[in-house]
Amino acid sequence: MSAAAMLRDGVLRAWRRAGWAGWLGLALLLAAMALGVAGGAANETAREALAAERARLLDGGRSGGAPGARLPDFYAAFPAEGALPQLLTRLHASADAHGLDLLRSDYRIADEPGTPLARVSLQLPVHGEFEAVYGWLAEVLADTPALGLESIGVRRGDTELAPVDGELRLVLFVRRAR
Repeated sequence: MSAAAMLRDGVLRAWRRAGWAGWLGLALLLAAMALGVAGGAANETAREALAAERARLLDGGRSGGAPGARLPDFYAAFPAEGALPQLLTRLHASADAHGLDLLRSDYRIADEPGTPLARVSLQLPVHGEFEAVYGWLAEVLADTPALGLESIGVRRGDTELAPVDGELRLVLFVRRAR
């Protein structure tokens, strides 16, 4: 008997002994191999796209410019320190338009180290309807990108829909005049 005939007989015997479970296993193995080959190409495409995005992010859109070349443009977007009185007036006028009482306005200004910016910390006790406080906050934060909410505390005298008393801490960044 030749080697080819012996191999054929061995394969036929194994084929008959495998039964339906063997057939199912073989089909699953072939399907997994096909998915592995197809998935490998998709993974390679995704890897290349991620590598290109990583390079773009590391470049920061400078396209060969020096590190920090766009910082002056970034800092120029902040309001000037001289505009602080107008910004605070707009803040109070907007609160009045929402029916809120800003009882007083305490603020401190400090240099932001390593930048041409100053941090203005505002502490504002507020009295008014709960919805009006949140509506006013949403409006002023959307209108003034240099303004951020540091903290908010709200107290209500009872469970009825009475006006609330709140304590707001806002941070405003302004460009120092140098």
